[in-house]
Amino acid sequence: MSSSTRRRNGTAIRLSTAITVLPLENPVRLAEDVSVVDTLSGGRVEIGVGSGGSEVEYAAFGRDVGRKRELTSEGLDTLRHALANQAVGTTGFTIQPPAGDFTERIWQGVFSGPGAGYAARRRHCAGSTPSTATPTRSSRRC
Repeated sequence: MSSSTRRRNGTAIRLSTAITVLPLENPVRLAEDVSVVDTLSGGRVEIGVGSGGSEVEYAAFGRDVGRKRELTSEGLDTLRHALANQAVGTTGFTIQPPAGDFTERIWQGVFSGPGAGYAARRRHCAGSTPSTATPTRSSRRC
């Protein structure tokens, strides 16, 4: 069966990162890496991101665990812009190769009620589209 037939029939295998601890990554580099694998796989990549929470892990990467929500939000905004082929990092820079449509292929993992509430509010009110249960969807502005 050809890959196009598998996609039409809904049987293409998706490739996913599970949950990447976003504050410990460079979101522009992550976007480029994801875009490369997505290109090589014919558009089958999904990415999961989260904030993590281990003080030791944050310390090992020189990050302040007390800022994990802020760092995750900033990183997710940058990741989303990069995967939308918008300029990131500096004027005129976009990731290579250009990314496919990731509108519904970014997942956000959360581990608490307040975290889920924060992600949901950002999805609908800040123009960001993190999700706790489904891939990201087009956001609406408040």
